Amino acid sequence: MSDEAKRFNTGKVDLSLLPEVAAYEECKVWMFGEKKYGRSNWKRLWGTKSVEVATASLLRHAMSLASGELLDGESGLPHAAHIRCNAAMILEYMAQENMIEPMVYKK
Repeated sequence: MSDEAKRFNTGKVDLSLLPEVAAYEECKVWMFGEKKYGRSNWKRLWGTKSVEVATASLLRHAMSLASGELLDGESGLPHAAHIRCNAAMILEYMAQENMIEPMVYKK
C-alpha cells in the first residue's frame, strides 16, 4: 500500500510554472486598474476594437521599456507587468470570441 495521496492532474494546467514575481507584479497592475477604473472596467473593452486598444497600450509600455524606462510613471509599476496585463486582456477577448479554446480548471 502506498503512502502517497492519489492525484489526478493529468491534462490539467500546471500553474506552479508561472514565474512568481511576474504574477505578483501583473496582479499589482490589475489592482491599480481596479482602483483607477473599477474592478471590471476592462471587460467593457469587448468589441470590434478590443485587440487594437489593448495592443496599443501594450506597445506603449513595450516602447517605454525598450527605451530603458523600467517603471511606468503613473503607476510606479514595471512596464513589463503592464505588458502582461494587456496581453491577458487580449487573450480573454480571444477566448470570449471563440478565437481560442482556453483550458479551464476542471475538478
